[in-house]
Amino acid sequence: MIILAKEYTDFIKRIKNTINNTGKSCSVCTLLAMTNHNINDVFGFYDCYIDENRKGEQTKELYYAFIELPKWWAVRADGVDGAVYDNNIKKASIYFNEPIEKRNVKLVEWHDEENRVYRKDYYNKMGYKYCTENVRNNKIILREFFDSEGNLVLLEQVMSQIYTVFEKNDIKKVCTSFAELFTDIMIKAEISDKNIVVFDVEELEKIYGLREKYSVTFFLNDDKQYEKFQKGEFVDKLRILCNDKNKRDWIAKHTNCVCKSFYLYDKRKKNKFGIKKALIFTDSDQLEMIDTLITEIPDLDFYVAAWTLMSDKLLQLEKYENVYLYPVVSEEKIKELFDLCDIYLDINYYNEVYSSTNVAVNNSMVIFAFENTVHRRDICLKNNIFEITDCDRMIGRIKETMYEESIYRELIEEQYKKLYTAVTEMFEE
Repeated sequence: MIILAKEYTDFIKRIKNTINNTGKSCSVCTLLAMTNHNINDVFGFYDCYIDENRKGEQTKELYYAFIELPKWWAVRADGVDGAVYDNNIKKASIYFNEPIEKRNVKLVEWHDEENRVYRKDYYNKMGYKYCTENVRNNKIILREFFDSEGNLVLLEQVMSQIYTVFEKNDIKKVCTSFAELFTDIMIKAEISDKNIVVFDVEELEKIYGLREKYSVTFFLNDDKQYEKFQKGEFVDKLRILCNDKNKRDWIAKHTNCVCKSFYLYDKRKKNKFGIKKALIFTDSDQLEMIDTLITEIPDLDFYVAAWTLMSDKLLQLEKYENVYLYPVVSEEKIKELFDLCDIYLDINYYNEVYSSTNVAVNNSMVIFAFENTVHRRDICLKNNIFEITDCDRMIGRIKETMYEESIYRELIEEQYKKLYTAVTEMFEE
C-alpha cells in the first residue's frame, strides 16, 4: 500500500503504523521524496525520515528566531504567532507547529504593502524549507520543492499541471501531469503495488485519473472536501474513509464509491487499572445522565473537555468535588487527558469529537455508552452500551471495572480485538 501525502507528518506516520500493524506492507510517498536523488528514500520510508546516508542533515525543527532574513530585518513575537519586520513595516507572518509555545516554524506568509500574500514558505520537522508557493490574486501559481541543502528538486506549474524535475539544479525531466510523474516514478522504482491512500483532496484530484490502474482510497476529512463529491467531481471507483455518518450515507446513495469508517490502530496497550478517572469529550452541553453518574460513583473523577467555551449547564458541574472542566482545551492537554484517564464515557449527543472512542481504545481506556449516544458501535463492546433505563446497571459495570483488574484487562483486550477487526476491514473490497 502506498500513502501519497504532501509531507511525512506525525499523522501520516500513524497511518503507516496502523497499516503495518494489520500485517500489510506500506510505503509513504511525498512530492519531495519522489524527486530525491536516492530512489530508496521514496519507498519503504524510514520512520524518522533519516537513513544512514543522511545523518548529517539538520534534524530539529526551526526556531522562529533563526529564519534567514535580509540584513537589518528582524523577527518578533506577534500575539500567538510571529512576524518579520523591516523597521516598523511588517513583511511576513510566522505560524508555528504544535505545541505553539515552542515557536518552531511551520509556515511563513510573505505579503506586500497592501497586506496581500504573494509567497508561502513551508518548513518541515527536519527544520528546512521544503516548499514555496507563489501566490497571485489569492491563487497558487507555482510550487517549488527543495531538498535539505536548498537545491530545487521539483517545479510544479499549478494551473497547467506541468512538473519539471531537477537534478543538481539542471532539468532532468518534464511531465505534463501528476499521473505521468507518479507513473514514471513507480516504473523506475519497480513498485508493483496498486493500492494508493490519499489524505488531501488536492492529491486526489491529481491521482483521480489513475483509478483504472490503481485502487484509490481517500480519507474524507472536512466539509470543503465533501463539496467536491456533492458537485459530482468524484463519483466512482473510490474507497472513501469518513467518520461522518451523514456524509457516508450521502456518498453511498449518490455515487459508486465504497464508504467506510476510518480508524487508527496503535497496538500499544497500557495497564491503567486503578486510576479511577473518566474522560468525556464533547462539543455540546448535552451529556446523558451526567449528574447521576457523578453522584453515584463518587470515587470516580470526571474530566470534561471541550474545544469551545462551556455553557452554564456544563459549568454548573463544578459544584461536584470529583468534576474537572477543561473548556477551550488545547491539543497538548487533550493528549494528556487521554493518557491520564482509564475510562471513557461516550455519553455526549451530536457529533463525536476528536475521534474520541478510537483514541480511547488506543489509550487502553474502557468505553461505556448509552444506546442513544454511542458514536462508534463497531468498536464499542455490546455489553458496555446501555439503555437510559439501565443506568444503574451501567454504574455497576463501571464500578466492577474500577475495582476488578481481571475485568478491566478482559474489556481492554476485547476492545482491541474489535478495533483490529475494524481496521483490517477499512481497505477490504
